[in-house]
Amino acid sequence: MTTQTAALHRIRASRRNPDRFRTSGQRTGRVVITVLVILWAVLCAIPVLIAVYSSFKTQADIITNPFGLPIPPYLQNYVTSFQGTLGGQPMTVYLLNSAISTILGIILCTIGATLAGYYLARKTNVATRISSGYFLVLLTLPPVVTILPLFTLAGQLGLRNSPWGLGLVLAAAQLPLAVVLMRTFFANFPHELTEAAALDGASEGRTFMSIVVPLMRGPIGTVALLQGIGMWNELTLAVVLMTNSDSYTVPLGLSLFRTNTSLDLGAQFAGLTIAIIPILIAYTIFNKQFIDGLRVGAVK
Repeated sequence: MTTQTAALHRIRASRRNPDRFRTSGQRTGRVVITVLVILWAVLCAIPVLIAVYSSFKTQADIITNPFGLPIPPYLQNYVTSFQGTLGGQPMTVYLLNSAISTILGIILCTIGATLAGYYLARKTNVATRISSGYFLVLLTLPPVVTILPLFTLAGQLGLRNSPWGLGLVLAAAQLPLAVVLMRTFFANFPHELTEAAALDGASEGRTFMSIVVPLMRGPIGTVALLQGIGMWNELTLAVVLMTNSDSYTVPLGLSLFRTNTSLDLGAQFAGLTIAIIPILIAYTIFNKQFIDGLRVGAVK
């Protein structure tokens, strides 16, 4: 009887004050989500930290004491990485090639995805539904299927061994995912703003450039950052299209530190650390702008 009485008291209390139990459940959910996010961040940070402090260790220390601290730091790895290996180029050449291909790819992919995503989200007809399905189908294709046709087409267009040509190919390769993301963002954009602009006599192009793009700069920047990270780290397309060492990107240039008979782990870790720095700088600079843009775009 005591247990039943206590249960009845809890039920009556929950009916009198249901927010107390709801708030407790929400608080528990937030704690669980926070813990999971922290664990995931730690798991993602561990490989980066290992690469950074291994770049300051000798080859022997990396092999015999992989988790030991680099005391004293061994800076020759960075010198070797910047100078390059036999048959390769200095790291500055790889950084420049990666910068050219990535920046060009981001610009072309972002512009194309923004225009296509806006049109597919605002127009409802048979053509837009077929186009949206086409981009979704492209996402399901494994990249290995397109390698041989892409290699042939790039050769016919003269896009091989050129960071500019690689930028065009990267933009085309990343476009389907960018279009799908931008279409989702634009589908949630408030129609009232564009309708009010149309009543004021603004053309659709003027409305897009003056109202839609400024309010959607957060999602646009987020998509650009995600695509840029993928382009900067792209290796498969670089292997297919780049055969001369003077046109290698950073991921492809780092592979030269490994041969059939030797492996310079210290120089590779140093190169990886150098390759991470531009991404961290870009994220640090544009992080606040992305968040502010998302907040503005969320206001209806």
